[in-house]
Amino acid sequence: MLKKIIIASCVFVFALFFHITAQAKIIEPRQHGLWSSFVLSDEKIVCARIITQEAVEKNKSALSLDFSPVPQCADAKLRIMVKNNNPNVYDVIMSSKVSIRVDEKKIHHEKLIIEILKEYVTYTLNGIVRQEILKEAVDGKFIRFKIDIEGQKSMYVKFPLIGFADALKRGLQLCGTLEEILKKHEREDEHAPKDPQNSTGVSI
Repeated sequence: MLKKIIIASCVFVFALFFHITAQAKIIEPRQHGLWSSFVLSDEKIVCARIITQEAVEKNKSALSLDFSPVPQCADAKLRIMVKNNNPNVYDVIMSSKVSIRVDEKKIHHEKLIIEILKEYVTYTLNGIVRQEILKEAVDGKFIRFKIDIEGQKSMYVKFPLIGFADALKRGLQLCGTLEEILKKHEREDEHAPKDPQNSTGVSI
């Protein structure tokens, strides 16, 4: 029952932050300190994902990394999600600069694609995450982002890295066996008794 509640909560949060359908499946979720890892299967995306746990538990701003075997699992896609505090401004896509820093280590300068929707704003790294940043994050305590949008004040966001190393390791492992996991889950779905009370669209 507890697992059902956790997964249903995950779907609600991800539907809000990631613009996925309510039929999305969160497969094999696991918590690692202040991070979580799982396989996400939706009509729009299939990947291994790791995400800050606060996004699941408290519906707060989130930092996520997606891993897909195409072109290769090592090429992580990074995304930050925050609530849109100005719902009168939406359906806007723009670009911005971002500075990324783990603790007191080197500052990395990158570019973001910003998508403003009615309920939330996503900041997606333009390209894959540098391996140098991931290596720094594995041993770090916090990762900070300074987002600079022309004509606006800089926005600062910070995320904890407790559990990140374990989440990253498992995310890569899930990505490497993605096809096998999905096939196994499909077989389990076929033999599982139907639950009329399960209206989340999630396979428990």
